[in-house]
Amino acid sequence: MDVAKTRLLAKPAAGAGGSGAAVLLPEGKPRGTVLLSYLKGPLLGDPADPLSGHTNRWESREIARILTTLGFAVEAIDYIETEFVLDKDYAAVIDIALNLQRFAAILPPDCIKILHMTTGYPRFSMAAELDRVAAFEARTGRLYAPKRLTPWPDLLDRSLAAANHVSLLGNDETLSTYPAAHRDKIRCIPVSGSFLSHVRAPDELTPAKRQFIWFAGPGAVHKGLDVVLEVFRKRTDLTLHIANDLGAEPDFVAAYRDVLAQDNIVYHGYMNAAHPSFAALLKDVFCFLSPSCSEGISTAAVTCLQFGLFPIVSPETGVDLPPGCGLTLADCAPDTIAAAMDEALSLDEGVLRRQTRICQSYAHKLYSRAAFHDAMTDFLGDVLG
Repeated sequence: MDVAKTRLLAKPAAGAGGSGAAVLLPEGKPRGTVLLSYLKGPLLGDPADPLSGHTNRWESREIARILTTLGFAVEAIDYIETEFVLDKDYAAVIDIALNLQRFAAILPPDCIKILHMTTGYPRFSMAAELDRVAAFEARTGRLYAPKRLTPWPDLLDRSLAAANHVSLLGNDETLSTYPAAHRDKIRCIPVSGSFLSHVRAPDELTPAKRQFIWFAGPGAVHKGLDVVLEVFRKRTDLTLHIANDLGAEPDFVAAYRDVLAQDNIVYHGYMNAAHPSFAALLKDVFCFLSPSCSEGISTAAVTCLQFGLFPIVSPETGVDLPPGCGLTLADCAPDTIAAAMDEALSLDEGVLRRQTRICQSYAHKLYSRAAFHDAMTDFLGDVLG
């Protein structure tokens, strides 16, 4: 989109409730105003900033930009601004969580209500995590506090019911976690993919060493690090890199302190995929492990695919792989993961390079910023007219 054709008011709009909204104006007279309850901050910065880091920053700004190309003025608030007061008639309201159900009672009937979901159905996701936590506690004999439970699931259900239309960052697997009664109004949208400073060239896809990485966001048990460590507890002949900040999970670290101290486990803490150090730590890594129990689309898995790593993923990552390439786990038991790792290690170098290259190319096409822009433009154009 031509950034020059939008005007950004960096200060909160006069008269807006709560802490105020950032405003984005289209070229020419607006055909109406859309309230966007997502992330306000990305709209207040430099419009040319590529916004590295989590993809939701760029995506929230891009949704606002798309709305202006459709002729709408946009007022953007943070989704956690629960005291924002509606002070005008909106053509549409787009929200990612609880504000939609709060606004629904006072919105006029002709206001189009859109929910933008970025995860699997929260009740499915919470049940999946609690199952993982129960297995963790039975295996280790230690308590672990769940880290990825959705607050106020009843209110989110109310937002889902109130919405006329739903955009979902996910695939058919993600969609299947939602109640059947709502699926007809849900459209899947591809995640935009992380901003990377470097990706592997075809001749770099099969490093001489065959090391593994577990790269994920918060929630070590939700994302399957515990079952991965159970594999590497026994397979000391193989090296695992961990790229995640476990500092907020002392209960997890206490349970796996002995494994984390093994020589074949390399802990890096939080890593920004856009930083050159990310590529440096992957110099001997050929494969990533992503046995998550629930996602919309795992941006960490997409990042690894786009960088050029061979995938071993659970279906619940929401990531589609090209036919015949990469490995999708039948379940996330340690023995199943170990068998998949052995299969990946046994691949002929030419086969491994070909499959990894196809997965990388596929991910760049399917999970690009351009793909997100096109899919979201089609969706908003259809539902807003």
